[in-house]
Amino acid sequence: MKRAALLLSPLLVLYVWLTLDRAQDQLRKDEPTYVMYAANLRAGGYAPAGSECLWAGPGYPLLLAPILATDRVPFTSVSTRTAAKLVNALLLFCAVLMVRAAVARYTGPGVASGVALLFGLYWPIYDQLGFMMTEPLAVFLIAGLVLCGSGFLARGGWGRLLGTGASLGYLALTKVVFGYALAGGLVLAVMLGVVRRRRMWWRAAAALLLGLALCTPYLAYTYRITGRPFLWGTSGGMQLYWMSSPQQHEYGDWVNYVLEGMRDPSDRNPVMQHHAAVFREAMGYAPANFVAEGHDKLVLRLGAHQNQVFLDTALDNIRRHPFKFTSNWVANVSRLLTGAPRSYHPQTPEMVRYLFPNLLLVAWAAFAAARRPLRAMPGEAWAIGGFGLVYLGGVSLLSCYPRFLTILGPILFWWPAVVGSNRTDSGSQGVAQRSTDT
Repeated sequence: MKRAALLLSPLLVLYVWLTLDRAQDQLRKDEPTYVMYAANLRAGGYAPAGSECLWAGPGYPLLLAPILATDRVPFTSVSTRTAAKLVNALLLFCAVLMVRAAVARYTGPGVASGVALLFGLYWPIYDQLGFMMTEPLAVFLIAGLVLCGSGFLARGGWGRLLGTGASLGYLALTKVVFGYALAGGLVLAVMLGVVRRRRMWWRAAAALLLGLALCTPYLAYTYRITGRPFLWGTSGGMQLYWMSSPQQHEYGDWVNYVLEGMRDPSDRNPVMQHHAAVFREAMGYAPANFVAEGHDKLVLRLGAHQNQVFLDTALDNIRRHPFKFTSNWVANVSRLLTGAPRSYHPQTPEMVRYLFPNLLLVAWAAFAAARRPLRAMPGEAWAIGGFGLVYLGGVSLLSCYPRFLTILGPILFWWPAVVGSNRTDSGSQGVAQRSTDT
């Protein structure tokens, strides 16, 4: 592993360079939200005082909280915000090493290093370097899931179970949509365990159950402040609302309503014309408030009740306009792969930047699957690949962007490498025995 780390170390240099080149002390993108939650955690809470706002899970703010406790790294002039962004670069490099270790169980060290290098050069994962965003942490945790989970599903072991459960649990706290993927995956694993009567599916169920168990303190907290069970966050209703939009020139992607209102709060703006009534009902927001209050205060208002208003409106839109919702869903899948189409935005050649590597990955996966009989595929490839599909199925119903797909990078590169290999996990028995255990 030391030799592999040295061989792949230029990737770490690249990640650090990209981070420092883009880093600014000014907060951008979703950074103000994560910094706010990190400060709240240091003060002994999470949601803002007097608010039920759970815009994001606590996973990434828990990482930021100790780093941002001071303005500067002790004994240096380095901003702690820059340090937090450099931690993201390190997490991404560690994910590359874990992918290599996971692939090496099924292939030779040279092939494993090549796959890890390809993953490390998968440029869509660079998008959030230089920002305090959740994606590098999510990629790291999914790499941990691939490394620990593939070993646990193949061979069992308490240590591998703890590693798999910890990766799943912290992933759900980082990207709360994975909380629902854990629950859905658990139901499927139990059903397959009963029907197929195979040990591997019960191992999968145990890991998923452990991941959910690690999230119970957070779910107990959300229940205490909102009174609603199994509530992971309060942004999902608004995401589904935009996804369900029946408007002709909207394609299901997130529209920044507040910025649109600040740009033009009149009915000449189609966003205001079509959506002001719903936002006024849910948030108490009229267009005249936008310049005075802005996006940050909008987020603070988004509690469980507001989330439910958006959710109810979205479900009503879907019932009344099922064909438009289907059209938006197709556009959503396209956005996962290409970043386009986007409402009220000109389509640009940037989509090729995502389309090219993602189509190559799809082609590689199809080629690998075609080379090997389905029954001969390692059981862990079915389970981990299936978990990724459960996540994608759920997230495709919300407003999507390419980063929702690229965080699955460790699975996207590990799966075809493993399925395309004629070998099984080096610590397990032969392929005939392995295929009967799925």
